[in-house]
Amino acid sequence: MMDMWELDTPCLIIDLEVLEKNIKRMGDYCKEHNLNLRPHIKTHKIPEIAKIQVESGAVGITSAKVSEAEIMADAGIKDILIAYPVYGKQKLERLMKIAEKAEVSVAVDSEAVAEGISKKAGENGKRIGILVEADVGMHRCGWEIGEEFINAAKNIRDMPGLDLKGVMIYPGHINKGGAVHSELEKLQEDINRMYDLFNSAGIEIRVLSGGSTPSAFLSHKLKGLTEIRPGSYVYNDMNVVGWGCAGEEDCALKVLATVVSTTVKGQIIVDAGSKTMSSDSFLPKNGRGFGKIFGYENLFIKKMNEEHGYIDISTSESKFKVGDKLLVIPNHCCTTSNMHDEVYGLRDNKVELSWQITARGKIR
Repeated sequence: MMDMWELDTPCLIIDLEVLEKNIKRMGDYCKEHNLNLRPHIKTHKIPEIAKIQVESGAVGITSAKVSEAEIMADAGIKDILIAYPVYGKQKLERLMKIAEKAEVSVAVDSEAVAEGISKKAGENGKRIGILVEADVGMHRCGWEIGEEFINAAKNIRDMPGLDLKGVMIYPGHINKGGAVHSELEKLQEDINRMYDLFNSAGIEIRVLSGGSTPSAFLSHKLKGLTEIRPGSYVYNDMNVVGWGCAGEEDCALKVLATVVSTTVKGQIIVDAGSKTMSSDSFLPKNGRGFGKIFGYENLFIKKMNEEHGYIDISTSESKFKVGDKLLVIPNHCCTTSNMHDEVYGLRDNKVELSWQITARGKIR
């Protein structure tokens, strides 16, 4: 088998042992706490990994877009939640085709989206699962919990071709840092209010879908939650590390890059820039840089051009030369993965397999 260091760069690599450990850890946690696991595949976009997750106990998968769901349904995944409003003629036609291959549900936060799905489902003799989305603090999508929310839920319940399964929330603002105790208390109050509203309207919440990677291992503290949809946990990244939810050793995905210039004093340039990995900033703890150099205490990608990654080595005792290869842990694994056609799976630093990132660029 080829050694990792022989790979042409820049490229993505996965430590398969770390990947497997991350998948098992989340699966075991959900089993222990009687939570359904529905991982978000927007992180890896690879059917083979989705199948490993399902084989490890996930009830199905979550996708962001119809095009991602198409890839997963074609690969044989049988239970898919599209956690994003599906609107427009072309998307609805494709949604019906997915429904021929898998049980599919859609999260909505408007009656307009639900009406479109209802009409198309009726025309095609399909029944589409629906989760109504509530805003619990992210202020991105979702109804405010109150009269408008429950009235919309009632109307959606009565639309033909739809099966109102329950509610979706996204507590992406909650992580292990900050005022987590008070945030969890507030979220529990929101959940209790939702159950009260739905019970008073005679609507059963069969599914209350929540969770994110930063808050995943706090999910058992929330009474009434039935499933979680973490995504980044499968790889982890520097933002997840910075939030205290994983260590660098838990980061399965890295960018392998080559030093291509040492000419400017106090810095080196690697062949991995903004076209290779995420330009998302390091969010927690006022961090710095665009990726951490694995195995080096204080080396970061400090700046990126399209094809150049700048690393400040002015305070480092390490010496580098052109041709040296380095591993970079990106700040955001999801957007980094979406930039590549393939990823190499390693075991003991040997290339064991390669996977096509089949759903990369699937944004419709």
